[in-house]
Amino acid sequence: MSMTVPSSFKPSGGVILPSVPPASIPPLDLTRTGRVPAALADEPSPAEEAARMAKLIATRVLGKTPALAAQISTDEFAEIVQQSLRKCVDQCKPTAAERGPAWIARYACPDWCVLDHTAERGAPGWHQGPAFTADAPAHQDRPGETPGAALAARITHLNDDPEAFGTKTQLWLDVDCETYEMDLAETDRFIERLEHFLPRLHRLRNQLAEISKDDRPEDSVAVAARHAEWQARLDADRAARVAAEVTE
Repeated sequence: MSMTVPSSFKPSGGVILPSVPPASIPPLDLTRTGRVPAALADEPSPAEEAARMAKLIATRVLGKTPALAAQISTDEFAEIVQQSLRKCVDQCKPTAAERGPAWIARYACPDWCVLDHTAERGAPGWHQGPAFTADAPAHQDRPGETPGAALAARITHLNDDPEAFGTKTQLWLDVDCETYEMDLAETDRFIERLEHFLPRLHRLRNQLAEISKDDRPEDSVAVAARHAEWQARLDADRAARVAAEVTE
């Protein structure tokens, strides 16, 4: 597998910023350098812009809903909003075929590509298909939070300056904060591992169903009593330490 591309620089990362006239932006070639041109050095990345938008939305919503604000912090709500934005942006991108023949001709874009080539990080040389995702399970301790993708996969085609560097088509697999760039053989090996994993997961599911029959719900009164007991013990230990320090 090749190196991981930082999500803030990938065409797939975050939201797409407003268009900038192509003449004002030097060509961005991540296939070889991974660096941002000087003209873009001070520009927020798509991920940073998405985080800013999510924080703004969360602040405004919580400011108008005191009951909700009492249950969740601005940062926690902003993370939920940002996850929804990522999912919406990925799902709502039109393909080159939907943009039409003029778009395909102008950017030499394959009909399955969903990149916005008018954006400063979507220059020709990158082509990428829509993401297919498998959502992570919901957090038990954060009810109401929209889960992110446990896995996301898409086709990526690199053809910048093909006379010198050739072309490369890969399947990019996002797992947590890592991106794995796989050729056909690597993709086949990963699918084979998944096919071996799924029957085992089904067996664990059946084992869970059997063993969990004896589970019982927590007793909120008993839980409160335990917490009070632990707190009393901590208070007693703290008082003992203070008394020892005074004696010394």
